[in-house]
Amino acid sequence: MINILPIENKVSIKKEYLRRMIVVFGFLSFTVVIIASFLLIFLLFLVKKEKNDYGAYLSLEQKHSTFLDQEVVTSFILDTNAKVTAFEQNNNKNIKASEAIKSIINAKTKGITINYLSFGGKKISFNGIAQTRNNLLLFVDNLKKEPAFKTIDSPLSNFLKENDVRFSITIEFYEN
Repeated sequence: MINILPIENKVSIKKEYLRRMIVVFGFLSFTVVIIASFLLIFLLFLVKKEKNDYGAYLSLEQKHSTFLDQEVVTSFILDTNAKVTAFEQNNNKNIKASEAIKSIINAKTKGITINYLSFGGKKISFNGIAQTRNNLLLFVDNLKKEPAFKTIDSPLSNFLKENDVRFSITIEFYEN
């Protein structure tokens, strides 16, 4: 096909084509720059957040370093060893808890219920309920017959009621 347009029109069409190409290229470039800047801002936000998280983790790690934990564990072990040694030394001097509890159970008569028991050093304390005052008297007499017990402390308030007697007894042992 033959182009019969005058040269001035051909030049103006080429200029118009170039202008449109520049506008389209400019618009695409501007769009790419805007999208890239949004992505960079988003990535910058994520990087700052990660930096803050790592900073917090690092400060926490510095506060609770393994050396500090090691010192705490070492002091705890030494303290526990000292307590075990003291317990073993006291245990050799005092009656064993299992022996004392066994003696109390053997002295217990029918109608006696023990609710609470506390053992410490040379003393054992316990509370309970007796069905009758006579059951409690028999129980206390049986405890007094035990040779391992030094003193049996049963307050007079234990013997005020006739039935359903709440009692509290403290026993002191002889040292072995």
